[in-house]
Formats: sequence, structure tokens, C-alpha cells
Amino acid sequence: MSRLRMLFLMFASACWLSLHAGPPDSLSAGPSGVLGAAYDSYLYQARIGFKAHRFSGLILIKRLPSDGSIHTVFMSEFGLTLLDVRYRDDEFTVVSGKDFLQDPRLLKVLFNDFRLLLQDFSQVPGLDSQQWVLGEKLKFRHHGGTFVYRFQQGFEVKEAVWRRGLFPHVRMKLERNEAQQVQNIHFGHRGLPLRVEMNLVKYKGL
Repeated sequence: MSRLRMLFLMFASACWLSLHAGPPDSLSAGPSGVLGAAYDSYLYQARIGFKAHRFSGLILIKRLPSDGSIHTVFMSEFGLTLLDVRYRDDEFTVVSGKDFLQDPRLLKVLFNDFRLLLQDFSQVPGLDSQQWVLGEKLKFRHHGGTFVYRFQQGFEVKEAVWRRGLFPHVRMKLERNEAQQVQNIHFGHRGLPLRVEMNLVKYKGL
């Protein structure tokens, strides 16, 4: 086989792989998720408003490289663990929690909110790198709903929406500090008088 023909075949193979490769390699042009991959943990002060009621506490988001999971731990202001939720293989499961937080309706709201924040884009079927470079918006269908992520420079997410139907069900807005860490998080819900605000207390990198 001639050298020219060999080079042509190698080039054709590389082009085919770049077009047809599946996750996660196909997402090399974009981030793995909203918080990125280069962190150990985020600790947030959380304020929750439901109708006329106000609650406050702490939320720890912790990566566990040993099993590839991300844990979201809801704590009282005194550090008592109230709920520990694990995100792994694109699914949420409750590790432990107080009985009053085990209501399926409440868990559904929490899972929807934190899927927007923690979702691993490499786990989304059919999502490839070409969709990252089309502009400042990423839109896809997943888990029975539509997700829309809007970016600022460098693929940092600044806003995201999850919806079923025409109108948003959950809207998440982010504010970043000078190091591009997620400083403030705001969740709003259509048809539900629930507001969640999270403010960064401590960040730990890898």
C-alpha cells in the first residue's frame, strides 16, 4: 500500500472517530458539568423560602473520586447532617436522611434542582462536542425534560433551565467570583412558592 493511500486512510479514520465518538470523549470541547471537575468540595450557606417561611443551613457538595460520585449533604447551621444525596452514573439516590426529609415530593424537587447543578454532560446520550461550539447556549432533551444552559466566556455556565412543556419549571442562576468558582446560586420554581439561595462559604480544590 502506498504511503499516500495510508495517510489518506488514517485521516479518514480520524475524521470518522471525531464525528461518531460517544461520551465522554466527544465532550472534550466543553466542561464535564457546571462546577467543573477540578474541585474537592464546595460549602454553601443556604437560605430557603417557602411561602412565608424561612429556613437556613449549610449545603456541602463533595466529590468522591473513589467511586466517581458527588454527594450533596444538607446540614443544620450546627453541622448536623439532615440529608445525604449521592449523584452517580447520572442518577440520584438518598444515602441517609431524617424522616421529615424523605417525602417523595420534596426529594423530586431537590433532584430536579441539583441535576441542573451537578449533571455530568458526558452522561447525556447523543450530546457531542459540536454542540458546544455553536454559540452561547446548549440545549438538549434528557430524563423526560428539556435542559437549556447559557454560558459566559470559557464555557462557564451563568444560567440554566429545566422544563417540561413550554414554560420553565426550574431556573438556576449563577454568580462567579474572580477565580470563576460558583459564588452564589439562585433556584426559582414555576408554580411553587419556593426560593433557594446558596452563598459560598468555603471552596476546596484538588
